[in-house]
Amino acid sequence: MKTLRDGAFVFHGLRENAVNMLLEAGNPEAEVSATVEMSEQMVRHYSRDVNKRRLAINGMRKLEECWKETRANLFGPGSPAAAG
Repeated sequence: MKTLRDGAFVFHGLRENAVNMLLEAGNPEAEVSATVEMSEQMVRHYSRDVNKRRLAINGMRKLEECWKETRANLFGPGSPAAAG
């Protein structure tokens, strides 16, 4: 324990990281709650950032697909500009 404290490890932070990693891996909140022995309410609290990242990534994927389709319509499906 002394080595961990001297290394500035904070168990609360490690637990929060575990929650985030489990959520990012696709585990449902109830499962994460049971795994880390934390209330589902606290897991939901920590999941806000994970959910924001997930929504942002999905939004960018949709935008990229839209642009790919738009380029193909403008320049033809075989052109280098359509490949993106």
